[in-house]
Amino acid sequence: MNNKTNKHLFAVYLHDLDIKVNLAQRGVVAFNDADLWQRVVRVLRLRQGEAIIAFNTRVHCVLTIQPATYDIRSSTVHAVVQEVWQNEPLRPMLSIYVGMTKKEAFEEAAYFAAQMGVNEFYPLYTEKVQRAWGEKKEVERLTKIMISAAEQAKSFILPAIKPPVTVAHAITHVGDIKERQAVFFEPEGMPLLSLLTSKPSTVQSHYSFFFGPEGGFTEQEKKMLTNAHVLCYALTPTILRTQEAVAVAVGALRSAGKTTF
Repeated sequence: MNNKTNKHLFAVYLHDLDIKVNLAQRGVVAFNDADLWQRVVRVLRLRQGEAIIAFNTRVHCVLTIQPATYDIRSSTVHAVVQEVWQNEPLRPMLSIYVGMTKKEAFEEAAYFAAQMGVNEFYPLYTEKVQRAWGEKKEVERLTKIMISAAEQAKSFILPAIKPPVTVAHAITHVGDIKERQAVFFEPEGMPLLSLLTSKPSTVQSHYSFFFGPEGGFTEQEKKMLTNAHVLCYALTPTILRTQEAVAVAVGALRSAGKTTF
């Protein structure tokens, strides 16, 4: 975010924000949105003159709440639009392929992905996956979860939720893209630090991380990944659940990204 003084403001996702702020031209804009009004007035209890960050996947800005907001007859948020910024994805680019665990665990993985700025989120079919993909309803549910995570973290670009893929298809997709480093995680792998401290000449501009479901990858799947030059790294010497592995791996990469990548 451009203005460091805004990092402690509340953030809310507004799908049509860029249309509104373009019309406002940084002036006063009215959001006739009952849910937004409830959050600003009843939940966050913002006062006149206080500010909030509004964002969608394209832009973000700071809104200063105006007195007319507190007219309970209209349920409309009136605000002055401050400077508008274009959203920029975090670097390096990161795609994650996540074995489809039970829904609650899978949703936690999606939350961490949005919180830490993952660019692409692929549900992954493996031999140990025991459930079907929920199609449109599951995408809608995951999108809501990702929005909640993005609001909390002020990570303004949501991960693109991709159609499910098999391990074999994912390997082919990864192999077609140059300058990409593909990695899967097992306790017997190389130390993660060796990936994060790679010399500049070996650093990639796009990473693909593979995470197994409950029970991990099968030996055959590990062999497939290894034969396709997908490197194996260890996150911890202990066994993590899928969603915890996502949090540790993505968090480590994003943390190192400030100084290494």
